[in-house]
Amino acid sequence: IIRQYIRPDILIITNCDRIYDTLELEGYQHLRVNHTENFVNPIQEPPQIELNLSGKR
Repeated sequence: IIRQYIRPDILIITNCDRIYDTLELEGYQHLRVNHTENFVNPIQEPPQIELNLSGKR
């Protein structure tokens, strides 16, 4: 789904779920947010769009 809808030059910020482990290997810039420590990345806060790929709410 990501390859279909997200351009490779877009920075992707996700939670620490293992499903996102291969994003960097596939050529995407990828940052993780540990929601037990922070709600957003405290260093870099670009505009965020939430995309739920897991189907969970």
